[in-house]
Parts: sequence; structure tokens; C-alpha cells
Amino acid sequence: SSTLQSRLVKLVSHANQQSATEERMALAMGIGALLPTEQALSIIQESQGHEALQPLIVALQLEMGEKVRSAEEILEVAEDVRKRMKEINQSLLDYDESSDHD
Repeated sequence: SSTLQSRLVKLVSHANQQSATEERMALAMGIGALLPTEQALSIIQESQGHEALQPLIVALQLEMGEKVRSAEEILEVAEDVRKRMKEINQSLLDYDESSDHD
């Protein structure tokens, strides 16, 4: 599914150029929550303008068990991002389970 990955890279790149930081982060966090961590990290790192998503990149690296050296405030935001991705993932699981019973 490298075609999907390249399309997602383009999508994130486009969002990085066109959108407010909050919207970029929301899109990228959704990718981080939905896809396997390694794939999400790859997509985000390949996107143009990924520097603005540094807290998310750090969050994904931490999720993979990597030792990350970064500014304290980036690490704090990264922890918040990790929590938010878990919430997104959980809400999607809850939604899937509720729609299975329809």
C-alpha cells in the first residue's frame, strides 16, 4: 500500500502549506492514531513542512520506544499528543463497536 502512503504524504504536505497549525496537527494526529506507528512516522517525516509537527514526531518516536533527546517543552507537548492519539484511537474503536451492532 505504498500508493496510500505516498498519497498521505502529499495530503500532510498540502495541509502543512495551507492550514493553520491546529488543523495540521489534527490531521497528522489522526494519521498517527490510525496507522501503525512506524508507518505514520514515515509519512509525517516525508511530508514537506514536517518541522512544524515536531511534537508529533517525538510522540511517535516515544511510542516506538526510541530514546528521544529534545527540548523539555517539546517532550511535554509530545506526551499530550500521545494521550490525544490514544483518545482518538479509543473513540474510533468505540465507534466501530457501536456500529457493528446496527
